Amino acid sequence: MVIVSWQKDIALNMANSKTIEISERKIYDDTHYIIYSVIATMNDDTKVVLGNFKERERAKEILKNIIALHSTFEVYKHGNYEAQNQIAIQLYNQGISFDVYEIPLV
Repeated sequence: MVIVSWQKDIALNMANSKTIEISERKIYDDTHYIIYSVIATMNDDTKVVLGNFKERERAKEILKNIIALHSTFEVYKHGNYEAQNQIAIQLYNQGISFDVYEIPLV
């Protein structure tokens, strides 16, 4: 499965990643504030920021969506023809790209 970053400048193949997690980060400018980042750690230990969010709950929701779509894709890959057909129709009807998850901006 491929994940496209929120800025649409990175396409990450999940097969090349170890973990995807939420990280709390402090950003300092005129006033400091906290953001919650969804970060992938690649097999070579490189870290890739996939998206930044103001609220931890939103970052958790994004992570949950990634897990759900990845799980669906894994079931599809290992399912029989009938199961694959049902999953493909269901995703198509929901307007979801089959094995691509685009991180939303907000």
